[in-house]
Amino acid sequence: MFRKIPYFLLILLFISFLNEINADERTAGSLDKDGISWQDADKYYGQYKTVDGIIVKTHNSGKAVFLNFHPNWKRYFTAVIFERHFHLFPPNPEKYYLGKHVRVKGIIKEYKGKPEIILTSPAQIQVIEK
Repeated sequence: MFRKIPYFLLILLFISFLNEINADERTAGSLDKDGISWQDADKYYGQYKTVDGIIVKTHNSGKAVFLNFHPNWKRYFTAVIFERHFHLFPPNPEKYYLGKHVRVKGIIKEYKGKPEIILTSPAQIQVIEK
């Protein structure tokens, strides 16, 4: 009986390891079940979501960097990095992310009638390689 216990534990550890690998693949792979397009962000205020799109326009005001998913930044989804977090992101994030396909994660908030996610960590934004 005691010989069976180590095999049982080994099998449990192996299954646990496989689950961790699958979780990592889901994180690095396609959109998760909470993933949405930037066009739909205004339907999810107050919810934690992964928003997918291409950064088409950026601006660094010195106090914040705005990563815009549409040229009309006054009406459509934006990801925002405030000055106190600049040091955590790549240098010149307004240039680094411009033109790149990204996924941003966070709580979608409404600011001046449009959706946005505040980025406080680079773990919240993933560049999607082609």
